[in-house]
Amino acid sequence: LTATMGISTYTWSPPTGLNTTTGPVVIAAPAVKTTYTVIGSNNGCADTASITVVVNPTPTLNVSPDVSICAGETTTLKATGTAPFTWLPATGVISPQGDSMKVTPLATTTYTVSSSTICDTLTATVTITVKPLPVITVNNGTICEGEDTTLTANGADKYQWTPSTGLNADSLSQVIASPL
Repeated sequence: LTATMGISTYTWSPPTGLNTTTGPVVIAAPAVKTTYTVIGSNNGCADTASITVVVNPTPTLNVSPDVSICAGETTTLKATGTAPFTWLPATGVISPQGDSMKVTPLATTTYTVSSSTICDTLTATVTITVKPLPVITVNNGTICEGEDTTLTANGADKYQWTPSTGLNADSLSQVIASPL
């Protein structure tokens, strides 16, 4: 802060955040918004001036963790910290909502979110890994009345057969079907 009153003696207050309280030039580093007053005196006469130092916050930014989804699924990305937020790219975006957005990317995509203040700009990324859907194949189960058949599915690591009526199991890759 610089006082240009053309005076011989300068006294600054409050002292909080100042490197010195005397002289025409002081360095101010307050933690919060502070109004400083300087009193200048010369030959028994004094004058005052005030200035307010506004402390802008350093932005903070956190973003959802990386996630894996299956092809065609939707997930929500969320940012917390200092708003406003800017999201890039727009690929797969369903509804950008400032601090969050729903996305359905067609392929693995890294989204970047940024947060800016007068003091700084922060960026963070979140990667959505898109896993392909399994290709399931099932053998033909044609039988005659009263017979059983073995149904075999391939292409996945977990299975769920429906309806489960008449099956010896409902979550195996190979089941015996005994239709009624």
